[in-house]
Amino acid sequence: MSRLDADSRIATHHTLTIDSQFRTQKLSEEDKKNCNCPIPDMRTLSDYLISMKGTTHPYFNGTIELSLEDICYFPFDSETPSTHLCLLINAVDKNGSITVIKNTVTKKRTEINPGAVKDQGYDMSSFAFISLDGSNRSYNTLLTVIPKVPTKTIELFINRVLFELARKNEEIFTCDSKTNVINPTTGKPVKVLYKPVIKLEGMLDQELFDKINKEGLSDVLLVKNEFKTINAPDIHNAIIPMESTLRIKPSDEKTGVMQWIKKIGKFFKEDDNGGYDTIKIKFREPDAKSPRQVSLSTDDIRLDAIEKTFIKKTIVTGFSEKLKDSYAIIHEDIIEKLNEIS
Repeated sequence: MSRLDADSRIATHHTLTIDSQFRTQKLSEEDKKNCNCPIPDMRTLSDYLISMKGTTHPYFNGTIELSLEDICYFPFDSETPSTHLCLLINAVDKNGSITVIKNTVTKKRTEINPGAVKDQGYDMSSFAFISLDGSNRSYNTLLTVIPKVPTKTIELFINRVLFELARKNEEIFTCDSKTNVINPTTGKPVKVLYKPVIKLEGMLDQELFDKINKEGLSDVLLVKNEFKTINAPDIHNAIIPMESTLRIKPSDEKTGVMQWIKKIGKFFKEDDNGGYDTIKIKFREPDAKSPRQVSLSTDDIRLDAIEKTFIKKTIVTGFSEKLKDSYAIIHEDIIEKLNEIS
């Protein structure tokens, strides 16, 4: 079945931060302090990444496989200086259900079962549009959303690609620093190997965040998971409650809503106050037809966790042709649209 719309894509806004980590094991803390692992900038890293096209890795117990299907610079015109790196990351979902296609005139149904053949699945494409120029090792990045593949998995996959890059190019990703650890085979000091790593963090949709913080919530519901049974007279089987809920009136205050949520969660998670596990809040997004609901754990309602709920998203439309779920090469129209909103 089609997993994505034919005329639109949802793009999420992020910052991509580059760092480096040791690959060499058994280094003392003193050796680590003496080693200065270089942190490449995005332009330098991009030149290396081009060679990693075709890298694959499985996730979710092998039910989804990601691949670096294509990679190139933008603008596509080789005469124009590059401003962005484009990644085409494909995901093959091997655990999809049987698709049924129906002809509304003939009423004929056709079934497509991707699981009928080993290692076959639904293919979907996510596009990453990464700025080559940033500050403090951070670069603005856009990602198009695909089902079953959260941003964290995309981050893990890019780091997997970077690990393979460092492994295949040890002469590049080796520190000059000397260590006190001797290689028993060569009798020489152990080389300090490192790898570049990235972290993706969602950008806050400040307009939406401020709107909710000022205008308030439409509903607040506390939920507690139940693990006990109830024996009632004249009922043969035990009654097994699944959860208890407490609906409370949202704050009348039109400011400080996020801090109010934090205080409510902290209070009601205590056993003496009900021991509630989850707080569900409803609010209305701009231009949305129905309220949006978000669940937060009362164990750890940090302001940054609340803010992640309000990651900036843009619906990208206006394509020149119907879009496909997946592509084998970078789709220029999608990249051009991402450039418009970057």
